[in-house]
Amino acid sequence: MILRLRDKYGRFLVLLVALVAYLLVYPLLEDSDNKLILLVLTLGIPIAGVYAVSANRRDLVIAVVLALPLVADSLTPGVWPLVLSMGFPLLLYVFVLVTVLKAVLGSRQVNLDTLFGAAAGYLLMGLAWATAYSWIERAQAGSFVINPANDLGASGVQWFDAIHFSYVTLTTLGYGEITPVSSLARSLSFLEAGAGVLYIAFLVARIVSAYMTKEELEATGG
Repeated sequence: MILRLRDKYGRFLVLLVALVAYLLVYPLLEDSDNKLILLVLTLGIPIAGVYAVSANRRDLVIAVVLALPLVADSLTPGVWPLVLSMGFPLLLYVFVLVTVLKAVLGSRQVNLDTLFGAAAGYLLMGLAWATAYSWIERAQAGSFVINPANDLGASGVQWFDAIHFSYVTLTTLGYGEITPVSSLARSLSFLEAGAGVLYIAFLVARIVSAYMTKEELEATGG
C-alpha cells in the first residue's frame, strides 16, 4: 500500500503531511500532558524528511546521520548541548530542503509530487529558520522581545514563539508582536523575509516554464 501511494503521489506528500500536522496540532497540545503525541509529531518530521530524500543512497545516509541527534534529543530532552539539540536539526532541515528543491526545480513536468515538494519546501524553510531563532535565543537570551500586550507570561521566547515569528516573517505579514533586537536575529529575520519572497517568485517561474515546455512538446508530438 505504501509503495502504491508513493508511486501515485511521490515521496514528498509524507513530508508535507508531517509538517502540516505538526504546525496544526503542536500549539493545541503544547501545554498539555499529551507528551506522547507531541513526541510522535516531533519525530514525524525527521522520519518524513529521511523518506523524502531516500531516492538517493548517499542522501539517505546523510539524512539519517543528521536525524539521529534530533531523535536522541526528543527522547531525552535537556541533556544535550546546543550544537546537537539545535545544530543537527537545523542541518537536517537545510539538507532536506535543498534536496527537495533540487528535485522540484529540476523536474521537467509539473505533477502532484512537484507541487507537494514545493509546499513542503516552503514549510520546511520556515521550520529551519525557527530552529535558528530558537538557537540564538537559547545561546543569547533576550535576542527577541515579545510585545508586553502579547506576552502570555512565559519566560522569554519559547519554541512555538520562534515558529510563529518565523512564518510571520517568511510570509512578510509582520504582525510585530515579537521583535528581533540582537544584530544576528535581525540579520536572519530580513534574510528570511527576502528568501520567502524569492522562493515564491522562482517557484512560480519554474512551474510555469515546466508547464509551457510540456504544452509545447505535446503540441509538436514530442
